[in-house]
Amino acid sequence: MALHLLGGRPIRSLVLLAVVLAGLIAQGCGPSLEQAVEIYTRNDTPDEFGYLARPATNPALIGVMRGVSGGCVRLPRPWNLIIYRGTSPQPGPDHAEVATVSSMDYVADAPAVVWISVGQGGDVETGRGVPAWWIADVQHCT
Repeated sequence: MALHLLGGRPIRSLVLLAVVLAGLIAQGCGPSLEQAVEIYTRNDTPDEFGYLARPATNPALIGVMRGVSGGCVRLPRPWNLIIYRGTSPQPGPDHAEVATVSSMDYVADAPAVVWISVGQGGDVETGRGVPAWWIADVQHCT
């Protein structure tokens, strides 16, 4: 005799359904774990600075900061933007990590709005929202 729930469905059927659903979610068929990220950057130095996303994306998200620029990307949560000084994001003499921005500072179900600014002296600041120094139309990433 099989155990039955209300409605006459055997418990065994419900357990099988739960296992199948768990497998689909684990394979990426469940809700999206990506987040839209609006990135505003400014570099007031002649030196090269850049950023890269962790975990690594395919294709890789690597940005070079020259002047004022902005863009929209979708990143898998949890994510970090690693800001570095130099010409390459690879560890070595041309690379120095100077700051990190984390998805943990942003609400998961809304676009993250991130700004990165390198001052004339090379100091790096980061913040949330559209920066006061942004002069173009505001980006709207989805």
